[in-house]
Amino acid sequence: MANAKDQTQLSKEDAVSFALMAQNIQNIQSDVKNINDALKDDFVKKEEFTPVKNLVYGFVVLIVIAVIGAILALVIVHPGQPTQVVTSVPTGGK
Repeated sequence: MANAKDQTQLSKEDAVSFALMAQNIQNIQSDVKNINDALKDDFVKKEEFTPVKNLVYGFVVLIVIAVIGAILALVIVHPGQPTQVVTSVPTGGK
């Protein structure tokens, strides 16, 4: 008789466990639905972000090219231009 009672007790415990698991699954599904709704409304999609990204990358490339060009213009000496800047300094004679 004790064996039959243990089986009944386990069955009740299993039923309670299954009910709790079912409730947890419903809660998880509700949370996932809320997250999906938030993602639809609050974040930028990849298709919407691509043009902005390309524009920013274009400006960065232009700035880098300008900086490199300025550095090269300082380093490269054009023919016919002096290589040094000559300034006159008074010697302090009386």
